[in-house]
Formats: sequence, structure tokens, C-alpha cells
Amino acid sequence: MSSGGSEWRRPSATDPPVVVIGAGVSGLAAAWRLHRAGIPVTVLERRRRVGGVMNTVDVGGHVFERGPNTVISPEGHLLALIDELELSDRVIFGREAAHRRLIWRHGRMHDLPGGPGGLLGTSLLSWRGRARLLSEPFRSPLAEPRDETVAEFFGRRIGPEAVASFIDPMVSGIYAGDVDRLGADAFPKLMALEREHGSLVRGLMQSRKGGAPRPDRRLIGFRDGLSELPARLRERLGTRVRLDHDVREVRPGTDAPWEIFAMDDDRQARYPASGVVLAVPAWEAARLLAPVDAPLAGRLGAIPHAGIISVGLGYPRAQVERPIEAFGLLCASDSPLPQTGPVLGVLFGSSIFEGRAPDQDLTFTVMLGGARDPEALSLDDAALVDRARAALGVVVGARGAPTAVQVSRWPDAIPQIPPGHLRTVAALREGIAAWPGLALAGNYLDGVGVDSAIGAGFGAAALLAGPDVEVSA
Repeated sequence: MSSGGSEWRRPSATDPPVVVIGAGVSGLAAAWRLHRAGIPVTVLERRRRVGGVMNTVDVGGHVFERGPNTVISPEGHLLALIDELELSDRVIFGREAAHRRLIWRHGRMHDLPGGPGGLLGTSLLSWRGRARLLSEPFRSPLAEPRDETVAEFFGRRIGPEAVASFIDPMVSGIYAGDVDRLGADAFPKLMALEREHGSLVRGLMQSRKGGAPRPDRRLIGFRDGLSELPARLRERLGTRVRLDHDVREVRPGTDAPWEIFAMDDDRQARYPASGVVLAVPAWEAARLLAPVDAPLAGRLGAIPHAGIISVGLGYPRAQVERPIEAFGLLCASDSPLPQTGPVLGVLFGSSIFEGRAPDQDLTFTVMLGGARDPEALSLDDAALVDRARAALGVVVGARGAPTAVQVSRWPDAIPQIPPGHLRTVAALREGIAAWPGLALAGNYLDGVGVDSAIGAGFGAAALLAGPDVEVSA
């Protein structure tokens, strides 16, 4: 099939709208920026709500985040969006206790060290492991760069013991991934430090000497939960957002550059479009693009994904023997919690933000599944709750039945960035450029975090509106 149109022209107010497929935070961010630029836009969403995996529920006063629990804004995309939406008065920041992070390894909890002094004294490393980590600035980079897994890259730089103690749990917390399968491409900034400075430590020191601004690492939440962000976007976009629309086909159009066919309940709806933003998971974008550009769809479909499960549990404080004030605990894959079954980690929700539990209660979220334990998705809710309760029994001494329970399943939710993924993304962007008016947005492009997903939406909007277009409030 030939390319859809000869040359891209920015849509005017009288042209058919740009259609954004997917009302997750990435798609809503793209739609918002297009709207602010004066470009007509329509958002089509399969579900009956906006936000994608960003979804908050309240169970008897226990506030559970079904997807992301906390967000940061290292690139400033989220903070910019909060400002544009006039949401600043709804923002809350993490409590002081949330600075404390824990790792379960070798049968007990360890505090994650917070700097060079902490690394020297950490119980997570033997003296040999500490010496190996501290030798990083003196280790030469590869003479010829090659595709590496996370375990290979960090093993070269800081040693296998530090990988097992720090990197492995971190990867489970961010990607629900496996260090032996996830590519070092998942950490492009650290790869760049080695490439440009020959060392991670020297690169970090040089960036600080050069006055580069440090990323904003504050934990950001909203008074009523993260759902406030997509809810405000939907409110501002109004009737431009159409729910219960299951998009079945995207193709170059006849009376417009593109046309989209969707099922609205049992009725087929056709949408002429000046442009299209595919703000859906990579595997869904692959399905929609397969009839249009099979090679491009093949690259998208080859990106692996892992499913994840969150089990929210609320307990009266009196039923918890060891209430821990901390952000949470991550489990090293070589040291599972005893007698629980595989667990990725535990978040101490009521320690992270105020107002996440009734007075005299505590709120927790246990994370299961991921690349380590894909079979967890086949378990029924009762089995998942039993595993989560057992984990909390080990970690904080929770006993008795919880007073609030929330189980959330997200199959194929988190991209598992393989070695060489940065080349894949470059090829995707080159391939999409052959189709004027078509853009991609999603967490498989620039990072799985909310800030990166918003940035991908902003990037898609800039591609269609032009990066220098003035936007009005």
C-alpha cells in the first residue's frame, strides 16, 4: 500500500480533526497539546474511562493506585502538564519517610544506601563487592560497543554482586523485568555516561561540575490519587474524548488523509482524520498498522511486554506487628521471601503520602508477576490475595484478615526493553516518517515512567503541530 499523502500540512481549524487512538496519559497529553495549538482533535478510547493503567480506587477509605503508585518528573513533562491544567493546588509530595527504600536479600531487609558513605557501610555487599563497586572509575569501557543486557552492562561497570544487590531489585521495581533479558538500552543515560566519560562515576561527577540541573526526584501525587490527572485532561478536552470506541482499522483515506473505523457499541463509526496518533501499546499499534505497513508493524509487534498484578491490602494498625516507615521494599530475585511464592516488592502506601488510609489503619500494595513470574496472571484473585497476605506477614508482621482488598491485573503492560532497543526506536521513527500525519506515542519509546509517557505524547503533538507552534491557555 502506498504512503498516505505526499507531504504533511499542519491541519487548520476547518480540517478534519487529528484522531488520537487511546486515552491513556500519553494520548491525552498529545490531544491536549494539539488542542492548545488550535488543531481540531478527537480521542477514541476502547474503555469506559480515561487514564489507561493510571487509575485510583477508594476501598473503605484505603486509597489504592491500580497502576503507577507514585510519579516523578525528571524531564519536567509532568510538571509542565500540571501547570497547564492548573492542577498545582491538588498536588501533594511524598512524606519524609518515603525517602527510605528497602531491599530484601539473603533472608532479611536492608536499607538501600543513599550515597558513597552508605555504599561503604552497606550490609548488602561483602568487602569484595564494595571494593569492586568502588573500582568503577578505573575500569575501561568496551573498545567496540555492543548490545548488552542490563546484567552484562552493569556487571562490567560495578560487578556482579552489586548487580544482584541493587540493579536486579531496581529492574523489578521499574520494569518488572529480568536483568538477564532486559537490555542496557533501558538505561540510555547511563550508557551515554560510559560512552562520553568512560565511567559512570566520572560522568556523574562531570555533569554536576558542569552545572547541569539535577532531575526533579520529588514523589508527586494528587490529593485524591493519580486519577485526578487524566480526569482533569478529560474535563478540559470535553466532548473531544469519546469512550466505548474500539478502533478496528486505520488506513489512508480518500476524502481525508486518514480514516479510522471503530465500533461504538454495536455500531460502526467512521472518522475522517487529518492525522493519527497511535497512543496504544506497541502490540496494539502493530495490529492497527499491519495492513498499512507490515515491516513497521513487525518491529512494533516484536517488542516484548510483561504483565503485572497489584494487590492492595488495608489493615488496622493494631494487626501489624512491625509498621515500617518507608517507601517500600524490593525483592532480589536470588532471595525470594520465605513461604510466599514469587513477589516483586511491597509498597507502603500510607507511609508515602498522607491521606492514603483511615486513621489507625495502614495501606499496602504487593506487586506480583512480571517477567520473573508470568504464570501469576493465571492465578485467581483468592490465590493472589493469599500470596500478598503471606508477603506482608513476613515483611511487616501483618496478621488476621485485611479490611480492604483490591486486585488489579495488567497483562502485557510493561515493555521489556531488549538489547538494541534504541536502534529499534530509531527505525520506528524513520518508518513512521514515511507516513505523513502519522505519529506514535507510548511507554515503549522513551521510557516506561509517567513523565516519559507524557513526553511521548507531547512529542507526537509537536510532530503534527510543529515544534514552534504557539499554544494558548
